[in-house]
Amino acid sequence: MKNKTAAFEADLFNFQLKNSADECGFKTDDSWIVKLADEEEMNRIRKNYIPSVISPIIPGHLVEVYKTVKMKLKQIEDEEVVTLTKKDVERLKLNYIIAFNEKRPVR
Repeated sequence: MKNKTAAFEADLFNFQLKNSADECGFKTDDSWIVKLADEEEMNRIRKNYIPSVISPIIPGHLVEVYKTVKMKLKQIEDEEVVTLTKKDVERLKLNYIIAFNEKRPVR
């Protein structure tokens, strides 16, 4: 699947979120924080929060995947992220969409 669409990638990410929530026993008041990240922030979140769901996304799809994931989770989009262009994403070296729960740090 070389040419994945943004919708396909968003659906796959949402599927991973649901599986991780089920496996980790999320309660009704648990929720995901979804953000875009560069390599350094991705590694920090992966190291400090379990579960964390991380997916590399090509720059041209990243903002669209973010918007779709936030919509399906019924969360408000961050206006700064929604207005990013492909050039902004490349300049900021954002390569990942990440979801984690702040209530579940690694101890």
